[in-house]
Amino acid sequence: MHIKKVHGNSNTIQVIFLTLAMALWLGANLAGCTDQRHPPQISGTLLPEPKPLEPFQLTDHKGKRFDKENTKGYWTFIFFGYTSCPDVCPATLFQFKQIASRLEKTGVAAQNTQFVLVSVDPERDSEKHLEKYIHYYHKDFIALTGSHEQIKALASQLGIFYMRNISQNDGNSSENYLIDHSAAIMLLDPDSKLHALFGAPHSAEKITADFLKIREHFEN
Repeated sequence: MHIKKVHGNSNTIQVIFLTLAMALWLGANLAGCTDQRHPPQISGTLLPEPKPLEPFQLTDHKGKRFDKENTKGYWTFIFFGYTSCPDVCPATLFQFKQIASRLEKTGVAAQNTQFVLVSVDPERDSEKHLEKYIHYYHKDFIALTGSHEQIKALASQLGIFYMRNISQNDGNSSENYLIDHSAAIMLLDPDSKLHALFGAPHSAEKITADFLKIREHFEN
């Protein structure tokens, strides 16, 4: 029996190779188009998946209700502290002031950005006292208070810890007690999600630069 050998046509083989090469090229480029953009590199901590804020209710320094709805549509810097704090809180609010000043020079970046102090000392930080304190740093800054249950409802979901330091006194009768608390600055995005955080010591220059990178990535 005679077996006929079949030889491939060279033109056909070239077409096959070209087709495969084109398919691989298109696949690589389409994959690049569907990949998510790399998150910005910042000095703070950017959450891989922003954490939605759970409902909460506090009262601002003007006696008005402040809840999750007040964070929607805004970039919100939040810091937990108290007016009798001897060092960390004044230093952080000064950094807030510097960040706000830097953002005001950019124009657009300051329009939907707010700065919030949440008091962890509701016994001493009345609304009137908070208003005087917060306006010392900036007329548009916001200070919040409420019951300990209300404050903890927000603090716990943001990973903030605070506790009265009773080593300095009996913790009850004295008005000169200190409060140990987390010093991180939290950043909520306009969707009311925890987007990033910045640990102490804080640098207004670095936080401003980080914030502008985060905004650009979020909005584009």
